[in-house]
Amino acid sequence: MDKPKDIIIIPRYQVTLRFIEFPSTDSSEIKSMAEFQALKELPYSKEEIITGFRNIGSYKKGFSYIMLAIVKRQLVEEMMAQRGPKPENIKLETELLYLYLLKKSIVKQDKVSLVINIQKDYSEIMIIDKTKPVFSRGLTIAEKTGKEWLEEINRSLISYRRDRNNREIEEAVVMHSSTLSIENIKPDIEAFFTPRQKAPPVKAGMNGAGSGFAQANPAIKDATAVKPWSFTSPVNFYEYKEDLNSISLPLEIDLLPAEYIDKRLSKESARQALVTYFLLFIAVAMLGSFFVFKAHEKNETILALFEKIDRMQNDVGQLNTFLRKTEILKSQKEEGERSINILKECYEFVPQDISLGAMDYDNSGILYCKGTARDMPDVFNFIKALEKSKYFKKVEVKYATKKQMENQEFTDFNIACFTH
Repeated sequence: MDKPKDIIIIPRYQVTLRFIEFPSTDSSEIKSMAEFQALKELPYSKEEIITGFRNIGSYKKGFSYIMLAIVKRQLVEEMMAQRGPKPENIKLETELLYLYLLKKSIVKQDKVSLVINIQKDYSEIMIIDKTKPVFSRGLTIAEKTGKEWLEEINRSLISYRRDRNNREIEEAVVMHSSTLSIENIKPDIEAFFTPRQKAPPVKAGMNGAGSGFAQANPAIKDATAVKPWSFTSPVNFYEYKEDLNSISLPLEIDLLPAEYIDKRLSKESARQALVTYFLLFIAVAMLGSFFVFKAHEKNETILALFEKIDRMQNDVGQLNTFLRKTEILKSQKEEGERSINILKECYEFVPQDISLGAMDYDNSGILYCKGTARDMPDVFNFIKALEKSKYFKKVEVKYATKKQMENQEFTDFNIACFTH
């Protein structure tokens, strides 16, 4: 089918994607942290990149697990120029794939799933631990040539295994575009997922054959443990883009440049203002009619006027609500930037002999710095540095405890920095 003009979908291989935990659950702070992290990931200025993120959830108290997407602005502008009419949204295919897997219950919520998404010009490998995406990599068409393509998949799985915190893969799913025939590479894929000693059980509608999965895929300890593996029905994410954008699991990553989003909001605001002025014009016209025909239709005109005013007040109320929300968003943005500046300055003050373990910022405006120092003077030097900050009204030690580690003495400390 032809691709709709209101959306552009960016494939995984054109985007830098990171799965990161941020020490906050506040949406404005997370947005500021995501923008700051993006500048650390790529050697480009803020003006040269576009950043989007999805908050996957909180898997540790006080932390948020983020899918962070970074793309070069030049690439997005080139894609928009080729499309012609300006799109309403630019979505990341990895996020669409993730929501599709969850909503169609393709991956199990109690297993570690390997997903291979094959499109016409590229592929993507995603690993999901229960409902938490932990790994993603994009492959271009040049890599999708039978054995070489499978070797790239193998390298990706080896990279996944290097992190000892990652759990073993328990199931595998192969997806492909509805416009792509995979019959030529299907035997190789089947062989890749089939152990020599014992073939895995096959679901209804699956094809199982081939050889050497255990040898071809050292990233999985025991090939026979990957018991379900399957080919799904073909999928076109352009067809599913509306179905996947639900209230329960909405699409959150939009890589449309900020100026186009601002223009869209400005148009909506202008449309609301136009409606308001139009209603006011109607009200004035009706007032004139009231005086002209007062003698003949006094009661009927007054009744009609009040009915129109009631409808007008509803629209004016909606406009006022929109303006209040705008002020709230502006206030949240300023507070988030202030929190980021506080954290940055604290990290700059940390001496070399101090290992900072955690920084907690509570709702009462107190920043707690916890860590380990070689001796107490290092702790006092750190306190003196923090007292010079323009953000802190008072700095005090909550505790400082000495301990022995490998015949050396260290000091654990907790310093409270009061911003109010």
